[in-house]
Amino acid sequence: MSLLVVTPSGRFEDLPADELDELLRDVFLDDPESYWSAADGDAGLHFDDGKTRARLVLLYQAGRGYYVSYYRAGDGTEHVLQQSALADTPVTVYFGGEPLQASSRMFVTPSQAWGAISQFVADPHRLPAPGAELSWAATGKV
Repeated sequence: MSLLVVTPSGRFEDLPADELDELLRDVFLDDPESYWSAADGDAGLHFDDGKTRARLVLLYQAGRGYYVSYYRAGDGTEHVLQQSALADTPVTVYFGGEPLQASSRMFVTPSQAWGAISQFVADPHRLPAPGAELSWAATGKV
């Protein structure tokens, strides 16, 4: 299995899953500021095995954390990871260079984002389990 990694600068890298771990750890856990400050500021993992097409898209905002969305072709619904216990405060973020209104709940810590990323890499066919104090919110059809 391989995953297509789309970087914030728009570069595509088709990597086998076993080569992703070190790259993803560097990007999400060790030095997020330098990686995410490039271009549009969003990145993603795309999977297509001919039967299933799925993507996990991430956006980083300093001081807030990660916005994580999951989409699998077929049902056409996008899901966003959220922290249920936080207050629902509207914030403006930029996704693909365009402004997006989002809830402050929709930003998770690096370790929470890492949980979704590692589960997606292990099995992109299923919506990753959200983990403690997190849930997936369906945002509508994409």
